[in-house]
Amino acid sequence: MPHRARTLALAGLIAFLAIPAPALSAPLTGVEGIFHTVFQQDQSSFSGIGVRVHLKSAQLIENVTITPSIQYWRNHSRLSSFDIASTRSDARLGVDARYTFLQYGVQPWVGGGWGLHFLSNKVTAPSLGLVEAEDSVMRGGLSVGGGISTPIAGQLTNDFGIEYDMLGAQSQLKLNFGLRYRF
Repeated sequence: MPHRARTLALAGLIAFLAIPAPALSAPLTGVEGIFHTVFQQDQSSFSGIGVRVHLKSAQLIENVTITPSIQYWRNHSRLSSFDIASTRSDARLGVDARYTFLQYGVQPWVGGGWGLHFLSNKVTAPSLGLVEAEDSVMRGGLSVGGGISTPIAGQLTNDFGIEYDMLGAQSQLKLNFGLRYRF
């Protein structure tokens, strides 16, 4: 099994074990597809995708939802006149808890959690003597966020939010748009 596949499998297991015990017995209340606009220090914005599930447990406070998620972004830049290329990416396995203030209509929420990030940087610049350099690191970090959920029609809901992943020099601010199907 390749090193990256083993690492992802291990991270998936760690993320599963990080889910609080009451959430494991919680019924699935929704599935959400997420689109991100990601901002990092010294970078322009770029896009990412993700999926999260919404779990609700009677053992938790009524307005609290547990939201395990998988998120991914990749940014590639090439300067052909200098023969330089760089690629940066992040895959996040995380679990967050959300507190929703209202249970009907437009629903504001706040939350926080923890995510395991697989950060990778790769640069090639043969004309400058750098054939290829790569740096990959696995880092855990806290996240905080807030937003609103608005019903569309039937079981569909739009989720708009802002999320900040605390990763030191690689911290990320994300503007999220999600489309959720509620069960």
